[in-house]
Amino acid sequence: MALASQDVGVVGWATGGGHGLATGKYGMGADNIIEAVVVTPTGEVVAANACQNRDLFWAIRGGGGGTFGVILSVTLKAYPMPSVTLVNLSMSAKNGTHPSSWYRFVARAHAHLDLLQEAGVHGYYTMGGGSLTLQGALLIYDAQNGTVENLLAPMRRFFDASNATATSNLTPLVTLPWYELVEMMPTTESVGTKQSVRASRFIPRKVVKDDIELFAETLEAITSHPGPLNVISPPSISGTMTGSRTPVDNALNPAWRDSVVHIITSQSWDESLPPAVADRVVHNMTYQKGYALRQLAPDTGAYFNEVRMQDLCLLKYAFVANEYISYVGQRKRVNLAVVFFR
Repeated sequence: MALASQDVGVVGWATGGGHGLATGKYGMGADNIIEAVVVTPTGEVVAANACQNRDLFWAIRGGGGGTFGVILSVTLKAYPMPSVTLVNLSMSAKNGTHPSSWYRFVARAHAHLDLLQEAGVHGYYTMGGGSLTLQGALLIYDAQNGTVENLLAPMRRFFDASNATATSNLTPLVTLPWYELVEMMPTTESVGTKQSVRASRFIPRKVVKDDIELFAETLEAITSHPGPLNVISPPSISGTMTGSRTPVDNALNPAWRDSVVHIITSQSWDESLPPAVADRVVHNMTYQKGYALRQLAPDTGAYFNEVRMQDLCLLKYAFVANEYISYVGQRKRVNLAVVFFR
């Protein structure tokens, strides 16, 4: 299993796409479904796999299992336990660095993160939150002697050349069996009276090749902070770099195969915040930060399992709405008029 979260259901995770610590190496959750037993909207219990009900099998792998029926069980691929090298990624703007210079540096760094993913190195990062810093973790699976240093060398040279802008480190920390690494991961809980809002988008590889300036401007725009700092958190960004680039014929959003990162920008506040102020934060996230991301990457969409239901501007690309049902019908020439999400 590539899933490491303790509060995510396996079926919804896999059928909606499914990213995790090992998906860059072994494929997305949707790529690893061998078979599903499904109750269709007409009440029929069927097995969907590469030999039976192939249209349904194609659709539930990335299109969301609950869209096309109630999934009773799934059979997933299994793999031998790998070893994983954990690499610390740290970038921090130097005193006197202008924010525009920092975001341009971060945007350029994504070109190296793209090359690392092409070589099989994946991971996550966070940035923002009121500071010009980025902190991440990269994962290298079953690395041979000398491989890690060779893979990291080009990005380290970029860091050295950018030393006037930022202090940066790319340091291997430990190599462990995969399960031991998962056991080390912190668990997070969301309790209390906090509310939050987010916007998200896949950032395609062509952006880091052709639109670095626009990418930098977008990063700066989505970390801008309207509203009182004492009651609304500064925007933070989480970057997911665990997409599998191996093509698989299924309903997964194709942007997973060609993205450098899936970006989520978010803000939170206490429920005691006046509703009018909270509404302004939501509006800003949807129609300014979200809009900036859509302008940067108009054709990619967002991750099915993490998009906001309220954001109608993203529904066309991120959820299985009528347009998607039509696409499935054309793609596989199957009548999917009766579905659970319309």
